[in-house]
Amino acid sequence: STSISIKNTFNTPDILYKFPMNFGYIDSSNSSYSTNIPNVYFRNTELKRVNRVIGSGTVITPHGTFTNALKLESTVTQIDSFSINGVGYPTTTIVYKELKWLDPSKKYPLLIVRKDQINAVFVASSIEYLADKIYYQPTALFAYYPVCPIIGDTIQFQNLSLNSEEFSWNFDDASSGVSNTSLLQNPSHIYAGEGTFNVQLISNNGNLADTIIIPVFINENLDSPTITISASQNSVCSGDTIYFSTAIINGGTFPTYQWKLNGNNIIGADSSSFFSSNLSEGDSITCQLISSNVCLNSLIDTSNVFVVSINEATTGSETIVACNSYFWSANSQTYTTSGVYYATLENAATCDSIVTLNLTINIENAPLPIITATGSLEFCEGDDVTLISDITSGITWSTGETTPSILVSSSESIFVSYTQNTCLVSSAVTEVIVNANPIPTLTAISDVCDTSAAFTLNQGLPAGGIYSLNGLPIVSFDPSNAVLGQNIITYNFTDVKSCSGTISTSFDVIDCTIEVGLVEIEKLISVFPNPARNFIKINGISQSEIENLIIFDCTGNKIAEFKQTNQIDISNYSNGIYLLKIKTSDFENNVKVIIQN
Repeated sequence: STSISIKNTFNTPDILYKFPMNFGYIDSSNSSYSTNIPNVYFRNTELKRVNRVIGSGTVITPHGTFTNALKLESTVTQIDSFSINGVGYPTTTIVYKELKWLDPSKKYPLLIVRKDQINAVFVASSIEYLADKIYYQPTALFAYYPVCPIIGDTIQFQNLSLNSEEFSWNFDDASSGVSNTSLLQNPSHIYAGEGTFNVQLISNNGNLADTIIIPVFINENLDSPTITISASQNSVCSGDTIYFSTAIINGGTFPTYQWKLNGNNIIGADSSSFFSSNLSEGDSITCQLISSNVCLNSLIDTSNVFVVSINEATTGSETIVACNSYFWSANSQTYTTSGVYYATLENAATCDSIVTLNLTINIENAPLPIITATGSLEFCEGDDVTLISDITSGITWSTGETTPSILVSSSESIFVSYTQNTCLVSSAVTEVIVNANPIPTLTAISDVCDTSAAFTLNQGLPAGGIYSLNGLPIVSFDPSNAVLGQNIITYNFTDVKSCSGTISTSFDVIDCTIEVGLVEIEKLISVFPNPARNFIKINGISQSEIENLIIFDCTGNKIAEFKQTNQIDISNYSNGIYLLKIKTSDFENNVKVIIQN
């Protein structure tokens, strides 16, 4: 059930026929070949071939009619001897004839008929004849040399296409003119500039074609690989690990590395990085790169030299005398007994160093000062509190004062201390908190007529405060009950911490009392028309006598003021009742005006 490939080895060739030949031509030849599978199978075949041209004339096949054909008869006697597993078997003899019709216009016989001898009779066993040509799908393929060309190289293209008879090349080099294309099977081309050129080959077989495009890279010059190494640190402490890395150019897909210590190969250090904790001061580290890119002038480069710098550890000590306990910042430990203690720190070179603490603890049982307050420790801005120490002599407050009591008016952390037997004894910290007073705002109130309606006071922010008028608390303001002239509204707001802030605003209450439709008569003054539309005019007084004209709406709000004029444009005013105050150097006159636009 196992298949193996074997071949027949000819000891002497089988000569099919010889040229020239004509009608009546005859010749003979002997040949032999063998097949051998050692210890399994052996076969030896001997052939005797006798050729005779026994006819000439016309041969008609599906491929055409041929009028100049020769009929060649070959009688072949084949004798086979063989053995299997070293056991020989009797020889066998086979006789057969080959009839071939040849025509000078074809390189292959027009017709082949084989006849095998069976009981002294030759019986046709196969017939072959030349038929119409069959075109198979071509496969385009090529290679080129040199594989790393530079400008000016002659590039030889090797055609590797299958089932192809005709070829068309395009070298993607328009600047080369007519040399940019070729119909040769294996052409050559020279590029005058660097770049990537997409070379196209079209292989044809009859009406069938296949196309392949392969980029050809033309370099100006062939570069060389470069390698640079860098370390994780320029200097390290003794025993620390240094990590080295590489940066390469033109290393190819599979670069090879070899790290070196003082010029000698480091066994096993053959990757793009390297680390070690056993280096000494002054050691030199390099790395050799071997590029896998064959398109280079040189394949090897050695990196820059990194010289190792080793920092050494240092030692130090300090002597401390403390009361009751000592907190050592070197190791964040608190000690309550005397002794010698050690800590590991980094020195200026960042190396571990041993620091020794010679500590003496003096135990002191002096009483701690106690602070009392005369009032609350949390109050509003502008207030204060007095703090009193129960120990009154030899004390120092954290504010620097040395009196038995101090006055505090700002937020502070206060403590008091004194010294006894070289030990500083301090009280607990007392926190004084001063809350800022709120800063309310109050919208200004315009001057109003004494005839205006009462209104609620809500101009203060934040909301929720208390309003007062001329010192008296109020919720709303009634101009008819107010004092003519200046009035002062004060707004006081108290926050959730009971801190308060105050703001005031002032305004005037104006006497606007008149009788409807009448004008006070101190002079013959009239307003025309009234009711009015578009404009009003003041009669009975000259323009130069009028100092100003003021218009109030029905709520008493001043909406306009004019100077030295006796005519006012009211075309943009809304319909309603307005008060016009006419003021001269001698008197003031109020007139109610009805506007109906």
